[in-house]
Order: sequence, then structure tokens, then C-alpha cells
Amino acid sequence: QLTLSGIMSITGTTATTTPDAFYYYFYDLKVGSLGCPAGARTPITVVNGQASLASIGGDKTQSYCPNGSIVLSANSGGVAYQWQRNGQNIANATQSTFTVNTIGTYRVTVTESGRCSILSDTVRVTAKTPAIPVISRNDNVLSTSNGSNFQWRLNNQDISGATNASFTAFQTGSYAVRAIVDGCTVESNSLVVVITAIDEPSPVQSTVKLYPNPATERLVIEYSPSDTPSSVEVTLLNVLGGALLQKTLTQQGKIFTTEIELASVAIGTIFVRVSDGKQVFIKKIVKL
Repeated sequence: QLTLSGIMSITGTTATTTPDAFYYYFYDLKVGSLGCPAGARTPITVVNGQASLASIGGDKTQSYCPNGSIVLSANSGGVAYQWQRNGQNIANATQSTFTVNTIGTYRVTVTESGRCSILSDTVRVTAKTPAIPVISRNDNVLSTSNGSNFQWRLNNQDISGATNASFTAFQTGSYAVRAIVDGCTVESNSLVVVITAIDEPSPVQSTVKLYPNPATERLVIEYSPSDTPSSVEVTLLNVLGGALLQKTLTQQGKIFTTEIELASVAIGTIFVRVSDGKQVFIKKIVKL
């Protein structure tokens, strides 16, 4: 029995033995409220929606440097964005730009106001593997040929003005060079250099005297060469190898000498470099 209270009631054969063998089938059954005629049907016109625009700027293959990233940018004007990596939605990646530091294939779904969502073409992101600069050593001269925009470093600190492909080590320490290779800034492995002497053998040993040491206001430099050089230069260096000042020594008989005022020199360790064009000496003093 089928009963719709107040509307209709249908009674058929009682199914007592095998109830699952009895069915009622209703075709095109319409039920309306009493006293309410069915309203006229309203036609609906179906039109195709206009698709949004979706694109990612730049090349179809883009790369990032070691420990770096790149930014992918979708076209502007969307009201909603969803970035994907390898076909899967990326959580919280819902802005028009997305920072990438993982290799993969990326694309973005863009939805513009009043338009249908659409997926962009894919962009393949790879990781660069630039060659690390290698330091070669010839006596105390360090050099590298890999890369550009060099910066030599001593004990993890940049050496002021040391931006050529080669550098002369002036003190014991751990040296490295930073360079740009394939658009990436990379640093070499460190090379420990131990300075025992910086001179050239000669029949008569040249000597350098510095006094007083420690020094406060002035420093006297005396150089006794093994031969007779045309000129002798002295350079004061800080602990990073940066030049503090330079001066030419005055010849007095067989000795070259000068006096340097230290008022403008900061307190601490100072390296004194004496060169006559053939021999180079580096000694250390302390400014108090």
C-alpha cells in the first residue's frame, strides 16, 4: 500500500509470502498541491562560459642556484590562484607568485572574475650545479681560473681589495675564494697556508727592523738590503690584508729608513710589508 496523506492511496495484492517479489512502478508521476495549478515553465538559455587567462612568465625551463630559489609569476588580474607541483595542488600556494626551491614541473590554475578557471602551461624547474672554484698554489701565490667577480677570504672574512683571480698570501690562515659561476655565487674549499718566510735567497741576508714594538704613536722601519735596490716601499696592512697606508723609505748610506705616524691607525695587530722589488718581508707589530 502506498499512501500520501491527503493526496492519494494505492492498495495492491498483499505480499505476505515473498514480499520482495512485489513492486509498484510509477512512470511520469506528477503530484501537485490541491488548488494550486502548475506554473508555466521558464526556459533557460545555456551559453558557453569564457575561460580565464593563465600563464607563467619567463622560460619554460628555469633553474635556481644552490641554497637559492626562483620566483614564478602568473598573469595578474585573477581573483583566485592555485599552484601545482607535478600535478598536485601545493598547500597555501594561492597567490599570483610562488617561490620555488624544489625541482619539479609547475603550473597554476587562474580564475578571473566572471570567467571559468583554467590551468596554465607547465614550467620545468631544475637546480643548477655550478663548478666550485679550485685554488692552486705556487709558493705564496694563490690563484683560480673558474668564474668571475672574485673575492678572496681569510678565516671566513673578506679580504679588502682582493678581487683578482690571484692573491698573494701574507699570513698563516685558511684561505678561500668566492666567485660567480653560471650565474651563481659559489665558494671554494678552504686552503690552509702556513707562512714561514717571504723572501728570496741571496748571498747576504737582508734584514728588517721595526721599533718600538708594541708601538703607540710612531713606528720606525729600517731595511738593510743584500744589494742596492732603486727603491723600497713599506705598506701597513690590517689583519684582513687591507692596506692602511703606504710610504717610500729614504736611503741613508746602505740603510733605507722611515718613520710612520700611527695616530690614525686603529689599535690591534698590524702587518708591515717591506718590498724592494726583488724581496718581500712581512712582519707583525702591535699598536697600543
